[in-house]
Amino acid sequence: MKKFLHRLLICLLASCVASCKKQDGAQFSPQNLEESCVRIMSFQFRGGKVSFENGDLLSAGSGSGFLVGTKGHVVTNHHVVEGATHVLLMRKKGTKTLLYSAKVIKEEEHQDLALLSSSIQANGLPVNMVDADKLAKVHSIGYPAIADAKGGDGDKEYYQTLKQKLSPPDPGLQADGVDITRDLENNKAAADRVNATFTSGTIRRYSNQVFGKGWPQVYVADHDLNIGHGNSGGPLVDDGGNVVGVVGRGMISTSEQNQADIDKINWAISSKELIALLEANKASYATVKMSTGDLHRMPLWKMVTVSIAGALAAIALGLSLYLMSRRNHHDVQPSVTELVRAVAGRMGADKPDPRPHQGGGYDPTNLVDAPHRGGSGGGSDHGLIWELDISGPSGFRQILRMTDNDFRDGRGRVVIGRSAEFSQLAVRHDSVSRQHLQFEHRNGGLTVADRNSSNGTKLNQRALPGPFQEMPIREGDSLQFGELTAKLRRGF
Repeated sequence: MKKFLHRLLICLLASCVASCKKQDGAQFSPQNLEESCVRIMSFQFRGGKVSFENGDLLSAGSGSGFLVGTKGHVVTNHHVVEGATHVLLMRKKGTKTLLYSAKVIKEEEHQDLALLSSSIQANGLPVNMVDADKLAKVHSIGYPAIADAKGGDGDKEYYQTLKQKLSPPDPGLQADGVDITRDLENNKAAADRVNATFTSGTIRRYSNQVFGKGWPQVYVADHDLNIGHGNSGGPLVDDGGNVVGVVGRGMISTSEQNQADIDKINWAISSKELIALLEANKASYATVKMSTGDLHRMPLWKMVTVSIAGALAAIALGLSLYLMSRRNHHDVQPSVTELVRAVAGRMGADKPDPRPHQGGGYDPTNLVDAPHRGGSGGGSDHGLIWELDISGPSGFRQILRMTDNDFRDGRGRVVIGRSAEFSQLAVRHDSVSRQHLQFEHRNGGLTVADRNSSNGTKLNQRALPGPFQEMPIREGDSLQFGELTAKLRRGF
């Protein structure tokens, strides 16, 4: 019995050590990531009619994209599909290569984002609502054209396959996809067009930048991944395989001599900008809310394994000590039940509280837990500067307070909407979109912009010029959004 308990103790301790081993490296499968990504081929035909003869093909482009949700929605860059009359998606599924057609349903030029619809039936990538930390490891997958084999039979076979499926259109393009594996398998150069390129690097910082002269700012991630032409529109993912950005092509400088330096910087449109696009177009998608630290924290199943193994090891140790004590002290013979209770009680006393820390500080990227969300009444020690006194039908009343800290945590911006999950400040009214409008703090004043909401936003009874178009707003001005009216005033 004694030897058995010793062996059991050793096995349980070994199990604890194995379970506690630090997780390192990516937690996602490259194959699964690849199956959620697509190569995009865009074509512009004269008159919109498919024809590869007599110069009817005006332009052709290539880029990358990825699936979100479960309804075939694909995200890419605006410049990848700009002006396209026909779009094809090429996707790997196991050992097969499938071809689909797609339709552009929304383009946002100032964000360089586009949303496509397709008949692909697969799970898309989850979108992370939390910014990755500086120097956090990130990854991207895409189809840079510079990596393609050029010339010879590769190009000929590749474009011949696309022509055959487009003209006349294969019915499978809008159904379960057309299997083109055999069309490409005899020509490696052509088959390599769907051989994705993976690259890894780190986040350098997040900032508000501008894609074009006179356009609104866009929240982007600056990273050091090796990105080539054709990677545009691909996902930037964290170690959990969650989207933290959409790979872009770069910014436009206001000074020509600085353009070369700007071109050396790799940018990705942040997941927060992507969520705004998906929300505005009612696209289905899955979200996670995980910081970089959460990704490497021990998962629940390992915590349970360690807890059980530790408990059994403690019981085995206690029984072993009890048997030794019984052999050496015949006058001390506590029952096994009493011993187990004593050990369990000791373990319970030493067990740490499993609940997350609820201290006074908060993560500025954790929008759900930010203070003053949907607040009304009460003072603040966070530098209160502006108040919105909101009223509506049936006696609706709410006061929102925007503080220095709110603008600082939002990097100069405060987003207001119905959903506390997607907005910094929540207004609980059905006429308000999940992300409805935003304020930006500039030189002691404010600007306001609609975030492509369903019911729009008015400033002093006049509709704002368009989504994300900033307008100055002053103390005493009134806003109308949804069925609500709000008065802006200085706080104390």
